[in-house]
Amino acid sequence: MANEDYKAALITAIRAGDADRERAFKFFEEKLADAFKGTDGGQFFNDLYTIVKEADPDAIDEYCKRFIPLLSKEAQGEVMLTAFSEGLHNLNEAKKRDLEEKEALVTFIDAIEKSSDADLGLLVESTIAHSTPQQLKAIVVFLVLALRKRKKP
Repeated sequence: MANEDYKAALITAIRAGDADRERAFKFFEEKLADAFKGTDGGQFFNDLYTIVKEADPDAIDEYCKRFIPLLSKEAQGEVMLTAFSEGLHNLNEAKKRDLEEKEALVTFIDAIEKSSDADLGLLVESTIAHSTPQQLKAIVVFLVLALRKRKKP
């Protein structure tokens, strides 16, 4: 079976459910244990990790519990370093998205304060169409505050 065949079979099995995933993991554990134990075991683990994550992120814990023990101590360290780096990257991406959302909200609030009553409805409608539920809650609060501020003489 070619490398791409293994990948396709693994993805199909993981997506098929618990029993098929269990059989696929057992097959990989029995037939490919030497690949995990070898000098490139960490890279092999990471390659399969990517496939498992793509197929079903919920299967990652089971994958790690089954296959990390097969790795050499050096490969385990390599895998942990990769996971740590990925975690930092994801954290930075989340912080970046959070900052972008806050900047967008500030821009929206500024636009509310500067808009005429005629433009306000269009502005709100456009913003709501492109907002997450969490953003919508914040928008409603700020919109109410801005409207109260407008009514004061």
